[in-house]
Amino acid sequence: MGGRTKKVAEKIASDLKSSEVVIERIKYTKKLRNFFLEEDKIMKGDLSNFKYNDLILDFEPYDLIVLGTPTYGSLPAVIFNGYIEKVKNIKGKRLILFSTCRLISIKTFRVLEAEIEKRGGKVVKKQVFKGFFKIGIRKVEKFSDELNQDFPK
Repeated sequence: MGGRTKKVAEKIASDLKSSEVVIERIKYTKKLRNFFLEEDKIMKGDLSNFKYNDLILDFEPYDLIVLGTPTYGSLPAVIFNGYIEKVKNIKGKRLILFSTCRLISIKTFRVLEAEIEKRGGKVVKKQVFKGFFKIGIRKVEKFSDELNQDFPK
């Protein structure tokens, strides 16, 4: 909605020392009012009303995956469950998670980790970026530095 998750993802990508960092966005293509009527279908993997690069549905070529989501009502965006339901070759893969929120993100990582681990993936690091109007860039830089130390090329 406000672009905060996108800005955090761009900052993390620019700070990482890896040469193969790509940001892929999943975008809803219909009118927003339709989205709420489709939540159950989306959570079960129906991504027909989303625009995205099909390559992001296969984790096979990747050693480490960073996934970010905005938080709505202390939960991750509904698309997250549908995406994880549809992705292939997640078993044994390491994932780093981040979320952005204005106030509360209590259940976000519990939901994210449960879905990932149900499919055989392993969450190795996570971070919440809070900010009512904007996210503090220093916190994102610190997180990126930790990633560079913890997961070198």
